[in-house]
Amino acid sequence: MKRLFSVILISAALLGASFTSGAQYFNHLSLGIGAGIDGASVQLGVPVGPLLQIRAGASYMPQFGIPYTISNVHFEGNTYGDVDLKGSLAFKSVNAMLDFFPGRKTKFHLTAGIYYSPEFFGNGTWAVAVGSSDKLGPHEGIWIGENYEYYVQSDEDAKVTGYLRTKQFLPYFGIGSGRPVGLNSAVSFLFDMGVCYLGSEGFGAYTEAYRNGIQKEMIRVTSADVENRDKGLIDLVGKIPVMPILKFSLFFRLF
Repeated sequence: MKRLFSVILISAALLGASFTSGAQYFNHLSLGIGAGIDGASVQLGVPVGPLLQIRAGASYMPQFGIPYTISNVHFEGNTYGDVDLKGSLAFKSVNAMLDFFPGRKTKFHLTAGIYYSPEFFGNGTWAVAVGSSDKLGPHEGIWIGENYEYYVQSDEDAKVTGYLRTKQFLPYFGIGSGRPVGLNSAVSFLFDMGVCYLGSEGFGAYTEAYRNGIQKEMIRVTSADVENRDKGLIDLVGKIPVMPILKFSLFFRLF
């Protein structure tokens, strides 16, 4: 938290220095399209003096399937079998970035920003996993938990659903090359490399389950909850404190 506060103070000082340099502000606007680990994106870029530029927009991660199998799962009726999962990337966010350029004509930049995934726009969900099994029928279930206290019930298609989530607000810090609003050109290319800070809880695996067969709620699942049938994968991703971001963008000056 102290580090984040220091970055905010430094950014504010740089902003003040930029405003006192006698340059024009918000006198240009660029539209950018990009692709990266955060998905496909659309952003608007404006200059705030010669040393600062602002970007703001939204990103959407195209879905594609990632297969994975959890073996020997405990089903209803004290039977065991495999669950075949098909995961799809699903991260959606709105974001804002502040780019600082050490020199008036340099392309190298330092960036601080934030990704926000509100409830109506993904709720911090990075992936959705849909599971099926030949041992699982419609409205039947899987018992999980260290004492089998959670019951995950399948839908009418005999499938169960899980989610890989992080916090809604993710601070971003990175470096890159290029300006959203080019100095002397109508088209500019940007390269960004950085990390989103996930916090101490990292990525969390979640699913809807009935606690002791009574109350349905969204629960966070651990490797112990599935008797380590995932070979510790759930706990491993939960310990990842940052998400690397690599991104390429092309900006077109509108005026």
